[in-house]
Amino acid sequence: MLLWGNTGKVSILNRLEELKSRSRAHEGRISALLAKPQPEGPNLSFPPAAKRTPLPSPKVPTPESDIPFVRLPDFPEPPASPDAGFVPDSPTRDESDEVSEEDKALSAGKDSDDIDEAYAELYSSDESLRREGYYFGPLIGFAFPDDGAIRSGGVIDSFTSDGGYLIGFQVGKDFGSVRAEGEYSYMGYDGSGSVSVGVNNLLARIILETEVGEALDFRAGMGMGFGFVGIDGGSSGEPSDVGFAYDFLLGFGYNFSDGWSLCADYRYYLSAANDAYDRIKSHALLFSANFDI
Repeated sequence: MLLWGNTGKVSILNRLEELKSRSRAHEGRISALLAKPQPEGPNLSFPPAAKRTPLPSPKVPTPESDIPFVRLPDFPEPPASPDAGFVPDSPTRDESDEVSEEDKALSAGKDSDDIDEAYAELYSSDESLRREGYYFGPLIGFAFPDDGAIRSGGVIDSFTSDGGYLIGFQVGKDFGSVRAEGEYSYMGYDGSGSVSVGVNNLLARIILETEVGEALDFRAGMGMGFGFVGIDGGSSGEPSDVGFAYDFLLGFGYNFSDGWSLCADYRYYLSAANDAYDRIKSHALLFSANFDI
C-alpha cells in the first residue's frame, strides 16, 4: 500500500513539473512576440485643406455726384384743343329704331341657317351621278364561241366555230350598289361545213357594283335562264332544243350624266348539255347603254 502511495505521489509531481515547464515555454514565446516591433497601421489622418482663393470684393458704385448730367432741351407744350375735356353724350335711340325680340330671333335663326348651309357646301362631297330606279337599254357585242359537234344516230359531226355577234336589250332596276335586270339577246355564229348556230337567250341577272371613281363603277354579276338553240346546215341533221343557260360577267360602267350610262363587260356563256349537240360555250365582249325610265 505504501509503495503504491509513494508511486502515485511521484507521478503527480512529475505532471506538475511538466505543466510548469510548458507554462514557462509559453511565457517565453509571448515575450518574444511582444519584443518584435509593431507593424505600421493605415494612415487615417485627413489631407491638409486646400488653400482657398478669396473672392474679389464687389465694386463700389460710383457716387451720383461723379455721373455726368446731360440736360434735356425744353419743348413747348401744344396748345389746348377747344374740345378738350368734352365727352359726347351716348346716342339716344328713337322708339322706331328699337328692334323687337321677334326680329332678333328671326335674325339669329337666319344667321344660323346661313352658317349651316356654308358648312354643308364646304364639306359636302361631289354629288354622285348614279341614280336609283328603273332603266332600259340596248346591248351589242362580239361573240367568240368554242368549237362544237352535232350528234345523230351515234354519228358525231364536229365543226370549228367562227367569231359571231350578240345583240339584244335589257331592262332592270338599280338599287344603288345592286342591279337586278332581265335580258333578251340573240347570239349567232357560223362554223365549218356550212354550219350556222343561233341562240335566243332569256336571262335574269344580279349585278354588284362598287364605285372606283367619281363616275366609274366596277361590275360583277351572274345571270341564268333559258337558251333556245337552233343549228342549221349540219350533215347529221338540224337539231334544235331549249335548255338551261347561264353566264358570268365582269366589267365597268361609266355614268355620263344622271340619266344614262355606258357599260363594257366581259361575259362567259354556257348552255346545258344535249343529246343532239355539244354544250355551247362562248366568250363575249359586250357594250350596253342604260337609260333611266
